[in-house]
Amino acid sequence: MSILSTISQWLAKTFWPWFVKHALPIIKEHVLDLFASLLVTLKSKIKDYMSKRSEKRESEAEKRAEDAEKRAESADSEPEREKWEAIAVVWREVANTFREENEALKKRIEELIADTAIEAKDAIGSMALAAEVSGNHTLLTVGDHVHRLPSPKTDIPEDDKNE
Repeated sequence: MSILSTISQWLAKTFWPWFVKHALPIIKEHVLDLFASLLVTLKSKIKDYMSKRSEKRESEAEKRAEDAEKRAESADSEPEREKWEAIAVVWREVANTFREENEALKKRIEELIADTAIEAKDAIGSMALAAEVSGNHTLLTVGDHVHRLPSPKTDIPEDDKNE
């Protein structure tokens, strides 16, 4: 048995269980922290975008309501004044609807991000890792996926090989 094969088997049989037991939980925690940080950033950016978009829509509706009120004030007849007052009321309702929809959307985004954080934590927390030596190769299992790792011998640069 070659030295590289012996080292590979030692890594898979001795080092790997130690790594999974002691180092992997720390790595998982850092990945979760990173993911949580990314979710906070994403949530902030979505909220900013939604706020700007909503403020613009609300502002446009309010402006149209104000324009309609001005037209009502300068109307030449009672029917025309009533028409523009009704239009102003509708635009105020539109602005209010935009505001309410934006608040509901913000709440829904909060819920989705919270759900995503829980799902990610569960997925990362339950992620199973295993390594085993099969012939001259090490097999790395991550969840349901098995990866055949290259032989350490093939990863040694030409200059470092002592053959």
